[in-house]
Amino acid sequence: MRLLLCCFGFYLIFLYNPSESSHVKAQYGYPQPSCSGVSPESTFTNKSSGSFTVTATGVTNATRVKFPTWSEIFGQDDLIWHEGINQGGGIWNYTMELYQHPGEGLINTDVYMDNTWFTNVWCGAIDFWRDTIPPTCTTSGPATAVLCYSELYTGTGSDTNLNGVDVYYSPTGSESWTAVCSNRAAPYNCSGNINFPAVGTYYVTCNAFDAATNQCTGNPFGVPVGWSFCGAGSTTTVTVVTPSPTPTPTYTPTPTNTPTPTIYKVSGWIYQETNNQIVQSEEGNPAEPLFSGRTIDINIQPITPAPTTYLSSQVSSGSPVGGLNANYLFDPIDNGFYSLYLPVTPAGYQLYNSETERNTNPQIFVVINQDMVVNFPFVTILPTNTPPFPTLDPTVTPNRITNTPIPTNTPTPTGPTVTPTETPTATPTGPTVTPTATPTGPTVTPTATPTGPTVTPTSTPSATSTVTPTGPTITTTRPVTSPTPTSIWTPTPTTGPGTPTMTPSPTVGPGTPTPTLFGCQVLPTPNIQSPGWNICTNSVPQFSAGVSDPGGNYVWALFYSNMYPFAGMGSAQSPPGYGNSVWNVPNNMINTSGTYWWSVFTESPVCPRSKDASAVPINFDFNGPPKPSAPTCTFLSQSIS
Repeated sequence: MRLLLCCFGFYLIFLYNPSESSHVKAQYGYPQPSCSGVSPESTFTNKSSGSFTVTATGVTNATRVKFPTWSEIFGQDDLIWHEGINQGGGIWNYTMELYQHPGEGLINTDVYMDNTWFTNVWCGAIDFWRDTIPPTCTTSGPATAVLCYSELYTGTGSDTNLNGVDVYYSPTGSESWTAVCSNRAAPYNCSGNINFPAVGTYYVTCNAFDAATNQCTGNPFGVPVGWSFCGAGSTTTVTVVTPSPTPTPTYTPTPTNTPTPTIYKVSGWIYQETNNQIVQSEEGNPAEPLFSGRTIDINIQPITPAPTTYLSSQVSSGSPVGGLNANYLFDPIDNGFYSLYLPVTPAGYQLYNSETERNTNPQIFVVINQDMVVNFPFVTILPTNTPPFPTLDPTVTPNRITNTPIPTNTPTPTGPTVTPTETPTATPTGPTVTPTATPTGPTVTPTATPTGPTVTPTSTPSATSTVTPTGPTITTTRPVTSPTPTSIWTPTPTTGPGTPTMTPSPTVGPGTPTPTLFGCQVLPTPNIQSPGWNICTNSVPQFSAGVSDPGGNYVWALFYSNMYPFAGMGSAQSPPGYGNSVWNVPNNMINTSGTYWWSVFTESPVCPRSKDASAVPINFDFNGPPKPSAPTCTFLSQSIS
């Protein structure tokens, strides 16, 4: 439409729209309403009720501002023309009640302005998104991991307005979370490598977030206030096991055409040994009770193809199981190298060991085409605060040569006469020896009387001896016993050449104890103190082992490994010959990652070395985990409104 105005003056022009939904009138020379913008309280909301505000700014020449609003989910069935409120300064707004516009998704608001001359002048339009449904997420990755090796775990979120995913891990025994990855960029999923710090079980859990501030967690310890549960699959339970030792030499099985390998059983008793006689068919009786409820773990290094099912942990029973002489059973088990380990041993007990029976925890064994029996016999713990010396009467002073109590004072004897076990022909000179107690034991009569010349001392003591060949009267608090022939001290004659040595041969009666000499005795196997079983570390620890020598000599431990040059001598323990022998490993001796099997034995300057302690693995990891791959993004869709 064009208008031609030919003269100066005031003109009034009216424009009409015949539509019922709109009527616009323009009047020349009168001010028209205008605004600079429209904005919602927020782009997203997770509220289904309560208030929500929409604001028009920069409004001028308006006497009325209207905010027609409706939810998009069902069209305009909930359309309401809300009246705006003038806040002054060109700001008009309206606070609506969200329950008036139900449903998930977009909610639309248009803004129109009126004044005396103009009606329904367009200001603008906005929409905001209502999302009350929280997101969900799942984790993926292996359920079994090997200590010192990293594994990849991924958290995947799901939601209409998803905007973030995090992944964490924690030990299952106590809540202590460590971050694995976090992503706030599309497509919002994240992945990260985990190198678990120790053997055990762990939770790997995801959290997810959306633009409406909804948030969920897969935390198995509990869902905090303000969070929702991310759903099944949001947590993966991971079992971390030790690296299986590589057998040396490596056994290469002969290929066969049998598709399924033969399988075997491993069983045994976990019990209290009371008579030092391990008889498989007799254990578990009332005199040698079983330890029930004890977890026993088995670690496997198969040497043939593995069967479909392996048992890695069992609990001991209070009675025989599987029709066997055993209270634990692993079935099926294939050929291979294995270790059985009791994580917790009975309190107040230690494993039974003797010269012919050696037991350790863990116990290492090999299954080759037969069932295996592996026992854990326990005995009560003996005191360890003194070295393994003979126990003597504390009221007397022991003689180091014969282990016979020596009288310590000289009153006149008053008991019956005891015939000594030997009668020398010499009359020694010296002070009178008089014990203090009356003997209560039997009289021991020697079966032979040694003969020999008179021995003349080289010096004259200040007192005259009253000892006669019939022996002094000795009073003790226990029966007087004769030493065994192996413990007799042979005196050196003080006369000229050719004098024979006095060598009596006493008779030892029934029940007479045999004294123990402090000479060279069998060295006990050392007791490993540190480091512990199968640790994983990136630094070289201190090695120590408890050592002892029943003979009271200097003693030390010698540590060694299958990885040259891992070997060294621990600190020496001075007489009485027991204590912890410690070896501080030079930093340049162990500098490569891997599993070391090490052991230790006891040495002394006068005795043969002891037996070796059971080998213990230690894992060194001087390399950090690999750098994770950068996340990649995939374009899914785009919505433009």
